[in-house]
Amino acid sequence: MTKKRLITIIIVALIIVSGLLVYFLYLNKKNDWNQTLETNDLISPVSEELKDNSSGFSFSFDYGNDFKFNYQINMTKGNGDIKFYLDDQLIYSAELTEGVNDYTSDIFSDKKGDFKCVIDYSDDAEGFEVIKLYTRTKKINKIIHR
Repeated sequence: MTKKRLITIIIVALIIVSGLLVYFLYLNKKNDWNQTLETNDLISPVSEELKDNSSGFSFSFDYGNDFKFNYQINMTKGNGDIKFYLDDQLIYSAELTEGVNDYTSDIFSDKKGDFKCVIDYSDDAEGFEVIKLYTRTKKINKIIHR
């Protein structure tokens, strides 16, 4: 092999490796936050027949996601408690009181599994609740799972 040909091969290999590295770094970046779920419910006193004054939702992540949640519960009457679970493991709980209850969680990184929110209200509870779940993924995960 001539010296010129060897230099050409090395330059082409470096360009290919550099291109793959840039592409991998781009795909490893995370997308913007997407609102995955939102619940808007009116809280009203429990029905005597139902004997249940709870609400909630669940969501399943099938591959690694970052997520965070936000709740805003304005209780004009009563109280309650809220619990968030990831794969049946409690990750957050709080008591809800009359007035505005507002919380935005920290970011949970690269998690997968079942996410669940359960809210139990007192029998006389009244008000309004808004709960939102936000997720983001790495670009490569989004491409792989399309």
